[in-house]
This record gives sequence, C-alpha cells and structure tokens, in this order.
Amino acid sequence: MQNRVFAKIFLRGFLPDTFRSSWQAGSLVAVLALAGAFAVMPVVAQSSATAEPVTIAPDALPDVSVSGVLEKGLHLESNERWGEALSHYEDALREHTGNDTLRQRHDLAKLHYSLGRRYHDRSFKQSVTALNRQQALSLYSELLMKMDTHYVNTPSWRSLGLRGTRAIDIALADEEFVATNELRVSDDQLAQLRRELFQTLGRRSMKNSGELVSLASEIAQLVETRSGLASTATILEFVAAAASGLDNYSTYLTADQLREVYSQIEGNFVGLGVELKADAATLLIVHVIPGSPAERAGILAKDRIVAVDGKSTGEMSTDEAASMLTGDEGTWVRVTVFSPGVESRVLNIRREHVEVPSLEDVKIIDEANHIAYLHSDFSENHEP
Repeated sequence: MQNRVFAKIFLRGFLPDTFRSSWQAGSLVAVLALAGAFAVMPVVAQSSATAEPVTIAPDALPDVSVSGVLEKGLHLESNERWGEALSHYEDALREHTGNDTLRQRHDLAKLHYSLGRRYHDRSFKQSVTALNRQQALSLYSELLMKMDTHYVNTPSWRSLGLRGTRAIDIALADEEFVATNELRVSDDQLAQLRRELFQTLGRRSMKNSGELVSLASEIAQLVETRSGLASTATILEFVAAAASGLDNYSTYLTADQLREVYSQIEGNFVGLGVELKADAATLLIVHVIPGSPAERAGILAKDRIVAVDGKSTGEMSTDEAASMLTGDEGTWVRVTVFSPGVESRVLNIRREHVEVPSLEDVKIIDEANHIAYLHSDFSENHEP
C-alpha cells in the first residue's frame, strides 16, 4: 500500500503548500538516518556547465524548434528563477527527448534548484553543523553501498563523482551557501579553487564506491584548506548529488522534507490547504482542498499568490515563499491573491490542520453505460 501512495504523490507532481517538482516513485528507496539527518528516496540525473568547460557535439546543437525554448530558459536562469527553469526544461524535454543542449540546461537548473531548497531548509542546515567529517563520509559511503547492492545496474561511478564535484562547484558561487557557511574568499581565490576542483577530479580513478568516497574526502580537504569551509558541507553536496543523480527516479530529501512526505501519506498536514507551483514569479494555485482554510478564504484554482506577508513573490525564491506560507497550527499568514479579471486582494488566513479527503470530484460521465469518475487520494488514513 505504501508503494501505491508514493506513486500517487510523486506522479501527481505537487505537494500541499509547496512547489512543483518531478518526484516520482521509482527503483530505489533507501532511508539513511545517521544523526537523524537525511533520507534518500526515489528524481533526475543531471550535470552542469560551471567552471569546467562542457563540449557540445555538433548534433546536439539547438535546432530552430527549440531556440525559443532555450531563450526562455536562459532568461529564467539569468533571473535565478531555478524552480521555473527546471519545470520549463522538463516540459521541453518531453517533446525534445534527444536534445543534449536542453538536457544540459535542465541539469544545471536542477542542481541550482536542489541547492536552494537545501539551504532554505532548517533541518538540512542543522545537519551541516551537527555532523562531523567522518559521519558525513560514512553517510556518503552508506548511500553508495546501497546503490551498489540494490540498484539493478552498476552505477556509473565516474558520472556520480563528476556530479558531486559540479555540485560543490556550483555551491561555492551561490550567495546563500556562502553566507550560511560564512566563507571569506576573494573572487580570484574562488576562481583558482574551482579550477583545482576539476584538476583533482581529472587525476582520480573512479571505478568503485570506495574511490568516490576517497574523491569526496580529498576535495573536502582541498576546499577546507583553500576557503575554510567545513568538510561536512562539501561532503553533503556529494551525498545530495549522488542521491539525485542515480537515474530519473531518485532524489534527495532532508529530514523536514521527509516528514512532509509522511504527512501526506497520513493524509493530513498543517497549512492553508492548497497545491502550488511557481509560475511567472508568482505562486499559481493548482488545487484547493475542500474544506481547507484557503477554500473558506475564497481562494480558487488558477488564482495566483503575488505576495506573502507583504513581500512580493518576485523578490524571493520559491522555497523562501513556501517557508513563509508554512508555520505552526493556529498562526496567521497574509497573502495577496490575484484572480483572472479581478483586482488583487489581501487575505489573512489561519494555518490549520488539513485533512485530505479520500474522494473528490465524484460524477457520472456516461449515464447510458454506467460509467462514473472519481478522484481518489489513498493514504494510511484512507485505505481503498
């Protein structure tokens, strides 16, 4: 029953009071509980073009049909709207599955987006300070061993090592990462460090999981020596990169994200009772749960939240906006809502315990042939 629940949640593509992702139920489920910090569960393997040059083969160059898609994607990237860029590239790849340029841009957006999610997550930032170097390496080793033991094919260790190196390369240039970890390096020092990362990668053999752990350890030591960054922060980037880089059905969840998934499995959570996705610098309402605080406040599907507690959604990341909507039961949040053809309005909504109904939208679609339609939400509290 639990596998069916996960399939429903991830294939549907939305999480209550959070943002769209491409999480899907897949081939590997592994929960790693070292220090109560992490869970690895079944999303998309990716790589990025950062300090290391990426060569695009002639047959991978964009054709006329995708030039507009790339232009829009690059615009989203330039504005650091990584969640929207990721969704944009995912949609494009469904139509242009063989385009390597789109795949590379998708990979870059995914790495940026997942980094932003982790560093806006309380539980993850606590783990960075709570785990020591050896614990982080043990976590990485355990994850890789689970992949080696349980995955149907032998993982591409070199691809995973490259992905981890690219992840820390991106992180070192990310403002939130730098601020959280209190890095103090000049631009020239940072540029030199990022070059050294890939020089180190090029010298290493990556034929098994043990050699990947050794690579992560060496790069963590290099980064700590050059910048003062605690080794744990670097190693956890390798952990996250491996967890989400295995195949199209793997992803990395922090402790809080895992608790959120479990709350959905149980069919209840605290929030406004809406399903959202980032769209055009706003939060598009995809669905409003019947009987929820959002429904009572008059929020409808296709409405857009354009500000939270007076702060425009265009001035913050999607994860920051999501965290502002969540909170303790009984607290209030002020949202500015725009409805098509109607002036925007400001609503004060009380966060409450929301029960997800097991059945919605029940109707007869073909009376002559006795065919009915219903939308079902199975969970631990809603057994079929």
